[in-house]
Amino acid sequence: MLTRQKTFALPPGLWIVGAVLGLAAGAAVVVPTGYLIAGVATVATAAAFFRATVRSELIVAAYWIALCVFSTMLTGAVIGGMFYPFYVALILGVVLGLLSGGLQVHPFVGWTYVAFLVVLVLSLVGYQESLGSATLERLIVYPFGALVLLQFRSVRGVRTVALAAVAAALAVSAWVIVSAVQGGFAYRGSIEVNENVVSFYVALGLVVALAERLHLSDDRRLIGSTLLTILAMGTMTYALVLLASRGMIIGLALAVVALGVRVAIVDRRRLGFLALVLVVASTGLLLPGGQGILERFENPSTATGGGRIQIWGTIGRGLATGSAGEMLLGHGFEASRDLVSRTFSSLDSTHNAYLQIVYDLGSLGLVLFIALHGFVFARSWRTPGRDGAAMLGLVTFLLGSSLFMSTPDNFLYWTALGLALALATWSVPHDSGVRAAS
Repeated sequence: MLTRQKTFALPPGLWIVGAVLGLAAGAAVVVPTGYLIAGVATVATAAAFFRATVRSELIVAAYWIALCVFSTMLTGAVIGGMFYPFYVALILGVVLGLLSGGLQVHPFVGWTYVAFLVVLVLSLVGYQESLGSATLERLIVYPFGALVLLQFRSVRGVRTVALAAVAAALAVSAWVIVSAVQGGFAYRGSIEVNENVVSFYVALGLVVALAERLHLSDDRRLIGSTLLTILAMGTMTYALVLLASRGMIIGLALAVVALGVRVAIVDRRRLGFLALVLVVASTGLLLPGGQGILERFENPSTATGGGRIQIWGTIGRGLATGSAGEMLLGHGFEASRDLVSRTFSSLDSTHNAYLQIVYDLGSLGLVLFIALHGFVFARSWRTPGRDGAAMLGLVTFLLGSSLFMSTPDNFLYWTALGLALALATWSVPHDSGVRAAS
């Protein structure tokens, strides 16, 4: 009797993976590394998009990681237009959400954001400069928070992005530490990227990780997970110490204080863990390169905000001499940048988000900008557990860091605000105030 021999067959997915890897290996011979990385990333993102159950949120998570990585450790591999596939995917996510009826926006957030964008459009009246790529990028960064917000469909999707924020911060922190070691712990981590921006990326992930851990169960079976979390936060903290960004450290300190107050109200027993994190963080000052941040705070330039007070004075005088219309609707898009560059030939940033917005978009624009953050802040105190803590930590850090940087010029700022607004939209608030986490 003839018997049928069993044949070995690979799953269809492995054939696809093998084909992609084969093509990538062959292309590596003739294609520049940057193009190859962007191509593989695009294919991987597309594959994950069609296989995931939270597709639009996954795009936000992938964008967060890609932006952090290619703005820091892989700046040499950046090519023009490499982020366009993400923008197309985000717009597609909104379209699919509209068709499926899955979009959800709180009315206050929706109308406030629309009003803010109307003020932005009005600021373009009389704008005479050509809309080059750099200018267009600064223009579209403002509505980017709304584009991110509209990607979320559930709390699960929000937490997917939160996890990506922590992963990105941890990867960047490891790169900073390795760079510092290779550079002999020279000035501010021995990196060639803006240390303040890198600190901003790391601090965002650290805030999310801290908010998450403060509300985990006290089950002893989670001791291993707790130790790994502390190690991860210690790594991120040490990277921030090496980067020695005074403004970001102050913004992070404000976020930690806010979370401490919240924990004291919710469950004082968790203050012990917060104290442990602060002790671990302080050990970074004793490690190689740890004295850099102390030296920067002791530097006489700290009294003048690293020269920022002169810039702020220039903006203040410009505001004082403005007309009533300019006080209400601002001097116009990028007017603050022009004023600073005329006064300080080597600079063009206000180094303060509030002064930038009030000068460019007026008091109305500033009120609407703060209202978006205020909604998250108010909502965080009515939302229990890690969601409320993450909202509070994120919005406090965003507002605090904006005192010393023109943070709204960065796409990750609006991505983080979109995440915070999504938490405020999809989490379940309680009118009776913050309650203990289960």
